[in-house]
Amino acid sequence: MNDVEQKEIDAIGARILHKASLSRLRRWSTVADVLALAVPIVYMTFRYLAKGTPLAGGVENLWELLAAALLVIIVIKLVGRWPDKAEQHSRLIGENISLITQARALRRKPQPLSDDTVYAFSLLADSIEKQDHDSLSGMPADERKNAYREALKEFGGPDVECPVCHASPWFYTKGTCEACGNRKPTDKGTT
Repeated sequence: MNDVEQKEIDAIGARILHKASLSRLRRWSTVADVLALAVPIVYMTFRYLAKGTPLAGGVENLWELLAAALLVIIVIKLVGRWPDKAEQHSRLIGENISLITQARALRRKPQPLSDDTVYAFSLLADSIEKQDHDSLSGMPADERKNAYREALKEFGGPDVECPVCHASPWFYTKGTCEACGNRKPTDKGTT
């Protein structure tokens, strides 16, 4: 597999990981926002309904707990810089899509690629990969391996193999490959 093909696979995998991260951030951010709206509304309703009843003290205690929980969630959202991270993942999704498009265009060129063309493409890919690495540094290994398998499937269709272990990403059995996590065809018990 040549450098352009490998950079394309890496960019597809990074796009998959960024989409998953963005989806998680948006989901948790939505939960925090809904709670920020729902807690006061629910509290006011229950406070009004419990006013003058023996439940009033319990409602006040519940309000204090909900307010503390809401404060913790909002602090986590702000300290974790969720909006900034979501923006960064969105930007890197776009950059990886552009890199994938460029790699596909280079692979479709009929003549051999000049060294300058490959070098310029590699510089761009390395710059984006560095940003991907910084943004996705906390990603679990299993999630990375899953994204790499999905990238291989998108890249090469039904006949593609992992360039490291030569297993098909279409037939996954948990194994020891450091790239795709698949069982290597040379491992015992496989054909």
